[in-house]
Amino acid sequence: MARDEKTKQWFGGYVSRYDFAQSIEDEATVKLFYDRRLPEVCVQNDDLEDELCEIFEDEQLTDHQIERLQNKYASMVSVLTADDRLNTIAKDIVLHFPRRGYQGKAMVICLDKYTAVKMFNKVELQWKAEIQALNKQISQCQDSSRKVYLRGIRDNMKAVEMAVVISEEAGEDDKFKQQGLDIDRHRKRMNKRDANGLTLEDNFKDPEHPLKLVFVCAMWLTGFDAPTVSTLYIDKPMKNHTLMQTITRANRTAPGKTCGIIVDYFNVFRHLNKALADYSRRKEDDESEDQEVAVEDKSVLFLLLKDAIQQGADYCLSLAINLGKIRYETDNFSKIGLFDEYTDKLIANDEHRKQFNVYQNTIDSLYDACKPDILTGDGTDRQWVAIFKYLRGCVDANVDHGNIEQAKKRIADLLDESILTDDKVKEHWINYRINREQEIDVSALDFDALQTRFKESPLKNMEVAHLREFIEQKLLELLTVNHTRNSFVERLQGIINEYNSGGRTTEQSFEDLNSFKDEITLEEQRHIVEGLTDAELELFDLLYKEKLTADERIAVKNAARDLLQKLKQLSAGKPFWYKNRQEQGQVKEAIKSILHEDLPESYDKPTFVKKCDEVYSLIYDRTLTAGDTFYH
Repeated sequence: MARDEKTKQWFGGYVSRYDFAQSIEDEATVKLFYDRRLPEVCVQNDDLEDELCEIFEDEQLTDHQIERLQNKYASMVSVLTADDRLNTIAKDIVLHFPRRGYQGKAMVICLDKYTAVKMFNKVELQWKAEIQALNKQISQCQDSSRKVYLRGIRDNMKAVEMAVVISEEAGEDDKFKQQGLDIDRHRKRMNKRDANGLTLEDNFKDPEHPLKLVFVCAMWLTGFDAPTVSTLYIDKPMKNHTLMQTITRANRTAPGKTCGIIVDYFNVFRHLNKALADYSRRKEDDESEDQEVAVEDKSVLFLLLKDAIQQGADYCLSLAINLGKIRYETDNFSKIGLFDEYTDKLIANDEHRKQFNVYQNTIDSLYDACKPDILTGDGTDRQWVAIFKYLRGCVDANVDHGNIEQAKKRIADLLDESILTDDKVKEHWINYRINREQEIDVSALDFDALQTRFKESPLKNMEVAHLREFIEQKLLELLTVNHTRNSFVERLQGIINEYNSGGRTTEQSFEDLNSFKDEITLEEQRHIVEGLTDAELELFDLLYKEKLTADERIAVKNAARDLLQKLKQLSAGKPFWYKNRQEQGQVKEAIKSILHEDLPESYDKPTFVKKCDEVYSLIYDRTLTAGDTFYH
């Protein structure tokens, strides 16, 4: 009960506190940012608004509340629900919603049930008009990258579903008809289950479902969690705990979500600070202490973005990467050359590349959070963001072919601001990148061509990166088949560490990797030389010990073959042995019995026990991976 804190008077002080600030620090929730937008309705009498908050706290108004609204507050309510004002809000929502960075779910919080339906109708009408306007812009647009951006907005809008969510009451059809509104279509939608038997609430909580925008007045504001809700459009008088519970609909964590946005059309901000003071105090006895609160003005995001850009640019400058050259270079082909040069420098050291990625990820997240407001203005920050994004795309395209589609998207996605102003140059650069990736297909790498290109290329770190990636992919395949090949991983890491530290020149590192590539190629064929299957070779390598005679070596091979065959037979009768402790013991005993009979006498007891334990661990892990068999 506000600052009276009746709970403490009855039950005593808090045992412990867990407030908004601590929750954000723990990453249990995301930070909220406040965005005050027009139209503004100035209410001079705070007591009057307090009474309005109390009346509209529950969507089921009593007869007494309705009478008070009609008599005492009629003029105020008429201002809040005026068509011109609601049309202005509807237009703003339609422009704001599809141009946000994180495309999460959103809730429009309206004055009452009638206004919720009215706002739905107005937004729906503006939504269709905006799609038509986008179609016209797309047809007239000459900039290919801008056209891609506009199509993205349009297609996103076409996919979005909206719904009204309000409680049901007796005789509501007539009540809404008196207001010139149709509740029937919305009620059917609220009560209907989809083809999978899921409700409207289920659909809204599902991150993948196209239901992304709901119009409410009281329902779903408390005791309701949909983690992907990222935006609240508030146009209702609210205060105290009702306001606090409402804004926390947007602070839940979700993949890709960095913050929540509170868009305020009613000016609840003055109540927000007061409410936050009640719920965010760290020290009960010092209410005057400055506290970090859960909500900050959205302008803070722009300052954070500028700071992140500056820090990222300074870090790059410390690596002799002057992004300002790209920013102010007028010749587009010279810009392309700079991107290649800087990509080569970042690829030269893993730690430098990873640190650059951290800066770029931060910049990208803040830029998304600043949308759509950042899409207007002089575009300076947008151009810096584009530079970091392009450079990251170039780096990813050279070091992570497994994620090449994402790298291509980074390069080709010019968003709303491009640093390459000539469409032909853009197309040339994108095609150059894509063709280059097709040429350097790590799954069928031409090593002779790679060596020749390395000698001729001024960007030698890129060539090292391509060879290194091929080796890492091939080694991953070999390890998947045979877990005993960890020594190869350690040797490769040694070569990489020397390369990163500058202990070997780029040319020497390329030769080291090339020699290592030859070794793992031989390792890939070793099972053929040994006359074993891949599975048998893995068991043989596990059972092997030093100083075996030729005959003993043959005996160990036979032991591997025999062990695999008998374990397969055993697994046929005990498919889920790994879930049963008794059957696990039986498998252990079977391994000991088979190896006791097959292994040479030179295996002393400690060695024998160690080998049995290692084989059991391998078989257990393999069985979990395969599901119900020892080996496929």
